[in-house]
Amino acid sequence: MILTFRGSNTIGEALAPRLAQAFLAFNGDADVSIVPSKTDPGDVTVVGTRGGKKEALVISAHGSAFAATGLLAHSPETPTEIGMTSRRMTPAERQSLAAKGDMYGPMSEHVLALDGVAVIVNRANPTGTLSVRQLKDIFAGAITDWGDSRVGGIAGPVHVYRRDENSGTFDTFATLVMHGATIRADARQFDDSDALSAAVAKDPTAIGFIGLPYVGSNKALAVSEVGTAAIPPNRLTIATEDYALARRLFLYTTQTNGNPDIRRFLEFALSDAGQQLVEQVGFIPLSLRAEPVAIAPGLSPEYAALTRRAERLSTDFRFQFGATDLDNRAIRDTSRLANYLAANKILPRRLLLIGYDDEAGPTTAARLGSENRAKAVAVALRQEGIVVGQAVGLGSIQPVADNSNDAGRDRNRRVEVYVLPQ
Repeated sequence: MILTFRGSNTIGEALAPRLAQAFLAFNGDADVSIVPSKTDPGDVTVVGTRGGKKEALVISAHGSAFAATGLLAHSPETPTEIGMTSRRMTPAERQSLAAKGDMYGPMSEHVLALDGVAVIVNRANPTGTLSVRQLKDIFAGAITDWGDSRVGGIAGPVHVYRRDENSGTFDTFATLVMHGATIRADARQFDDSDALSAAVAKDPTAIGFIGLPYVGSNKALAVSEVGTAAIPPNRLTIATEDYALARRLFLYTTQTNGNPDIRRFLEFALSDAGQQLVEQVGFIPLSLRAEPVAIAPGLSPEYAALTRRAERLSTDFRFQFGATDLDNRAIRDTSRLANYLAANKILPRRLLLIGYDDEAGPTTAARLGSENRAKAVAVALRQEGIVVGQAVGLGSIQPVADNSNDAGRDRNRRVEVYVLPQ
């Protein structure tokens, strides 16, 4: 067996080698080990032996941009069976690979784990919350001092640290925060996540962005968007994708490569055993867990009444862009939810689905849209043998994203999942 992975260093630095190592052991290989490249720090080979034959999984982690180019150029001489990205493939990348299958389809796009781009400051910095607009102004250079009235911190120059442009972390931050603006020219650039985090920890006036596992001894800021409350990055807010800078980590495969080991690896990575490794490395797994509902001041009385003494599950069902068809994560989450209920002996009638819509239409239309989304999830769950107790819609209240753009409206079109008390 030989598989080659290419793309994101967020995935490839630690998670992919651990998954590859466990996958070989799971398949009965002996003497499994991770062998770093002597010439390129982004490359490792995971090797083992089975039946007297050597097996190897080769991982080349130089940035998400290399996933699509690797899959496109795949050949026996330059193989890439699995592309790793820490953001969704772009429409241009999808188009370039159209002859090898629809990269947005469930046979090619596989959500591996969840992560959050954490905005970090030194522990000595008293600032705890910033809006997306404030972050844009800071990283673009419009705000250069923490004492600026638009920030309200303690006076001192802002030192900006950033990831390199081949990084999916950079792509995500540029898309969700910068919106076409350029990061200031004097920002210190890093191609290594640990190095950026260590630099911020030594600089009391620094600010940077990083994947959640690399926060280290720094402070991760709560982030708000237009019309939303500030939400900190943590296990639940990233798992539900409520946090403004939450992101999915993807594996991509083509439909023209018939290597059966590709499918075997994917199934292992998405299994409970694979997701346990996701969590051990520091990312947020796709496996479900329950969290008590905290009723904060200002929440809708209707929402408070529905969720009183309930627990919220760590997934929100989302949909294909502008449609009521479940997206690729949600499709798999229907079976994950069925397994969670069975493992925890929870009766399906205790499930509450709450749908939400955006503010693109009148209140009555938003209420109807949110109800339709909740019902769509209920129908999908029925195919797994789950008949939910309640499926309701609350319209466009409690947005988690900025409704002034398509991406934000799409995030607000969601269905939350709760377990009601017995």
